[in-house]
Amino acid sequence: MSTLDLVKSEIVEALAALLPPDAKAQESDLTKPPQAEMGDLSFPCFAAAKSMKKAPTAVATELVAGFQSTPLVASAKVAGPYVNFRLNQEPFAEKLLHEAASSGFGQSNVSSDHVLIEYISPNTHKELHVGHLRNLALGLA
Repeated sequence: MSTLDLVKSEIVEALAALLPPDAKAQESDLTKPPQAEMGDLSFPCFAAAKSMKKAPTAVATELVAGFQSTPLVASAKVAGPYVNFRLNQEPFAEKLLHEAASSGFGQSNVSSDHVLIEYISPNTHKELHVGHLRNLALGLA
């Protein structure tokens, strides 16, 4: 499970405790807000409001009032009919870096026996210019 999936599952679990059974939140409901200053993840309250027979902004206010922060999610804030979540940056970054390191991200299994040398490949519809000389010189060496 990726770090972002872990964060999303924490948010969904927290919302599940606050929403009635027929208005369950899903990880696919969480989206990225249009502006970074709004938060890291956003939950639209339209479907929950429909099943609860309340206004989306009222549902968002209730969810924020009952939300308890988690190790990876710092806070929740009302933004109209949305609940915007702000992540704890340091623990999130630590988990993300640990995940990347354990998955072998940035490591290559390509042997160093092969070397690619770029050679000149001029466009037949344009003239050669100074920018082509470097590759020409490297290819001739």
